[in-house]
Amino acid sequence: MNYLMVISADTNDADWVESSHQISEVELEKFLPLIEAIKNFKPYKGGNYTHKHNFPCGGDQPRDDMGEKNVNEIYKDIDPDIIEEFCEMIPLGEYGVHTIGSITLYEIKGTPKELI
Repeated sequence: MNYLMVISADTNDADWVESSHQISEVELEKFLPLIEAIKNFKPYKGGNYTHKHNFPCGGDQPRDDMGEKNVNEIYKDIDPDIIEEFCEMIPLGEYGVHTIGSITLYEIKGTPKELI
C-alpha cells in the first residue's frame, strides 16, 4: 500500500507552506511514533519564554537566543535518523518552519500514470 502524505507547516507568523510525498506502508510505520509525538506536543519553558512551536527546523529555527529546543531535544525518545529523514520532507519556508499544523494521509489506489 502506498500513501500520499501532505504536511502543512507554519514558517513565519501564519505563513503556511505545504509539501506532499508518496510513502510506503513501511515508511509510514517508521514515522508514526514521531507523528504521534508531534500530535501530543506540550509547550515547555525555556529561558524566559514558554515555547509552543512543535517542530522548529531549518532557516532561523530553533531560536537558541530564546531558549528554544531543537527537534532532537524535543523528541529525544525518537531515533535521530528518523527525525532527520522526516525533516527532509518538511516544507521549509524562507525562515525554516516552527510548527507543523497538520499531517494528512491519503491512500493511493491504482497505478499512477505519468502525463508529461
